[in-house]
Amino acid sequence: MCVSASVCIVIKWLCVGWCGSCLMVLEMFALGCSYVDAEPSLKNLSADFGKIPEKQDDLLQSLGAPHVESFNYVLREGLDKAVKDILPIEFELQNGDRIRIKFESAKLCSPVVPPGSYGVKSPYIFPTECRQRGITYKGHLITKLSFKINDVQLALVEKDLGQIPIMVKSDACHLSKLNPSQLIAKGEHAEEWGGYFIIGGHERLIRMLQMTRRNYPFAVTRSSWKQRGSLFSDLGIMIRCVKDDQTSTNNVLHFVRDGSAKLMFSYKRNLYYTPIMLILKCLLDVCDEYIMHQLMAGYEEDTYMKGCLMNMMQALHEEGIHTHHEAKSYIGKTFKARFYDVASWTTDEEICDFVIRHSLAIHLDNNEDKFNLYILMMQKLFSVVQNKCCVEGGDGLMMHELLLGGHLYLQLIKDKMQVWLQVLKSIILKKAKPTAGFTLTNSELNWALKKSGTIESSLNAFFATGNLHTSSGLGLLQDKGNENF
Repeated sequence: MCVSASVCIVIKWLCVGWCGSCLMVLEMFALGCSYVDAEPSLKNLSADFGKIPEKQDDLLQSLGAPHVESFNYVLREGLDKAVKDILPIEFELQNGDRIRIKFESAKLCSPVVPPGSYGVKSPYIFPTECRQRGITYKGHLITKLSFKINDVQLALVEKDLGQIPIMVKSDACHLSKLNPSQLIAKGEHAEEWGGYFIIGGHERLIRMLQMTRRNYPFAVTRSSWKQRGSLFSDLGIMIRCVKDDQTSTNNVLHFVRDGSAKLMFSYKRNLYYTPIMLILKCLLDVCDEYIMHQLMAGYEEDTYMKGCLMNMMQALHEEGIHTHHEAKSYIGKTFKARFYDVASWTTDEEICDFVIRHSLAIHLDNNEDKFNLYILMMQKLFSVVQNKCCVEGGDGLMMHELLLGGHLYLQLIKDKMQVWLQVLKSIILKKAKPTAGFTLTNSELNWALKKSGTIESSLNAFFATGNLHTSSGLGLLQDKGNENF
């Protein structure tokens, strides 16, 4: 009716002319007044309006799913894998006792009220309470350590490394199994999807980081590589190696303009460059003929590559490195002072094994697999140098992946636990230094554990600033601005 009435008014105005405009205004005013007097109606609302759904919307839940699932990985298997990969601390006291300390297990607990609190109706802490009180939604990180004195195993010791933030809607959060009605009863939105942390009452999100594709060697050209050493070129084969616990490191096979190739690996933020032939001899106890045969497989007609490889092999022999054990001893002797995490009584060959295990193709456990990987990288490098293979664009979509918040959080926890072991070692050595004949007893050990503190403050600093302060660098391209507020 309202449409037809408006049409009639317009026709009447056109017929009457300009002088009939007053009549139109009056009729429109009367028509508007009739709408104002009408009662509001709910007849157009849906039948289920205002009803709480039985389950959450899958599309909305997908918004936080990548973050939540990455944190659940930490809880289910990631933390266990990280603990197994943490290096044990080995050192020697003045009385000759050799101490070995290692993490055996770790567990991240759900947020609960401190034991012994009065007037507590429920031991569970929910995110709403943390927002209202301006506190952090966090749970205890409980670890177990093993101690050996002169290879004699002591009883496991439990150590609380402090309370660290828990992601909302993860398996460690009390909201993870609640339906919409229960979420509303706890002061949350019916469609709460989580994926963030509550720090000091404020919501914090570890943003996803764009990283290089894992475990894939690709050809890159970078002008900055020329500054890495004498005769270094801008060509290289780079690979970002990632373990099962998401620990990552970079290896780069550089082409040197004298026809040789050097492998770059890193440890504790320091870069090292080693001739690739020396690395190949360290990995497998094989003869030079076998190495040359593997390198030239499929490239038998490439005289330039064959000449370069023979020159690199000859350079090793000129340095007096002829066998597998001599190569390992040379590597161990060279890096013994730089890899201070290794015990002082470790042999040169054991140090070489340490370098291979923690810096070279760390995503592979078998030395033969590492050998074959570097063979492939060498063949690809000489193909790029001779323009038989195109340089792969580092900006291509297939060359990147996303580092999720939970995976970055796991790397940070692992790094802080490794640093905590170093702190414990320094406390014990400081206690033993002024005391002649000091022996590490249970009482001395408990005293040192109390003095060692926790990792809580360092993680709080990360959430407060978004900056990463780590000893290893975590294989990241940036260490600032890794968090959104």
